[in-house]
Amino acid sequence: MNPVYTYAKTGMYDVKLLLHVVIYNIYDTKTDVVDFWGVADYDGYITATGPSSISANFTATPVSGTPPLEVTFSDISDGSPSSWHWTFGDGTDSSEQNPVHIYQGIGRYTVSLEVKGPAGGGAVRKTAFINVNSEPSLGPSGMVRVYSEPSGADIYVDGVKQGQTPADSLIVRTGLHTLLVRLDGYQDWTGTVQVGQGELKFIPTIKLHKK
Repeated sequence: MNPVYTYAKTGMYDVKLLLHVVIYNIYDTKTDVVDFWGVADYDGYITATGPSSISANFTATPVSGTPPLEVTFSDISDGSPSSWHWTFGDGTDSSEQNPVHIYQGIGRYTVSLEVKGPAGGGAVRKTAFINVNSEPSLGPSGMVRVYSEPSGADIYVDGVKQGQTPADSLIVRTGLHTLLVRLDGYQDWTGTVQVGQGELKFIPTIKLHKK
């Protein structure tokens, strides 16, 4: 009378109810029997949907400060993901759900999160999300973008390590600077860059050569 049924696949389902009705009318002298069938059709009455889709998102605390800056990232993705892949913008990554990362170099770092689960996957990228700045005494400054192939190389500005490639915006004093890009197993790359106040200087992607 009241069945329970499990729909295993997504989709819209029609429901048909077949009724068999027997009515007995009893009188003093006779009994009438009314026997009939009825059908009730409900088109598209049941909708079976799949798991909710995954939407990637995250927060971080703090998002700015001086180096070394320890940042706690928090996954706030929808859809119950079961795996995570973070890239922190300084050549490092993590597969933890809520990682803690320390930024050593000055600059603005783009952070990306890719999540996957039974409902699919999703990704989000927040440009210049983390701002690692120097002390107020830095004075007039600009920024330098440094990319390399392969990535993950250490970046030295005037002999001081400032981060790793890819670096979207390393903050440096205005003026002429010496850059050194170093990766184990590859030849060092050196060059100079002139940075003006408030300027973002783009260095062409540095192609490192094996030793």
